[in-house]
Amino acid sequence: MSDFAQITADALDILKYDGAVQDTLAELREKWGVKIPALLDERFETVGVQYMKLSHEQGVAALGQELSTFGWALYDLDGEDIYLFVLIPEAEREEFEAFCKQRGQYCRLMKQPRRKWGDHAKEQDPGAVMPCEEYILEDEYDYFFNSLAGDFAAGDVETANRENWLNGCIADLRRRPPQVTRARSLPALCSLSYSPELGVYGAARSGGSDIGRALVGKNPANLNWFEPSPIAYDGPPRSLRWIRKFPLGGGPP
Repeated sequence: MSDFAQITADALDILKYDGAVQDTLAELREKWGVKIPALLDERFETVGVQYMKLSHEQGVAALGQELSTFGWALYDLDGEDIYLFVLIPEAEREEFEAFCKQRGQYCRLMKQPRRKWGDHAKEQDPGAVMPCEEYILEDEYDYFFNSLAGDFAAGDVETANRENWLNGCIADLRRRPPQVTRARSLPALCSLSYSPELGVYGAARSGGSDIGRALVGKNPANLNWFEPSPIAYDGPPRSLRWIRKFPLGGGPP
């Protein structure tokens, strides 16, 4: 029999409803992927895609259901604000549940309701999924991209050991890996939009006093934006839209 006391003490804690099910799968693999190679099966990738638009709790139940097809039981030992996950071999399920009951330990088997043990997770239609590629930017910065338009993405950059996202950044998605340009003068850069008719990008930013302005430029990677109006806003605009194409000499977009 396994050392259940040691297993429960080494449980994997994950915030409930935090992040996509693919993130939870990545943490399960990091924790137990070497010990339990079944976690690396491509079937789990399929489940992650199918459940990524549903709630985190539904996604976790689907992962637990799929694990049962490989003879592993996923248990949650918390039941409140976080998940405390342990993985138990199928043959030891009854002993583990008796161990938890004897200790007064909350213990919930993570599987889909009305599906039998050993059945695959219920198939879900993920709908249209945007093609994607994953790259790791190996530098000392953390990036958060909040808008995407044309060939670029806009967001904020944070240096290591800081608590605030102070600087703006633009990623040129035509490069592989994407080339990121940082600008200390453009904090809270967001709402990137693109006008195919004009071939012009628009964005929003705020200054140190949280005064928002709209920006326009042909190449956002230069971070040398034109501010078409002296009018400022209370914080950066949450969204920008190109309404129509003005004639030469007309007003701003």
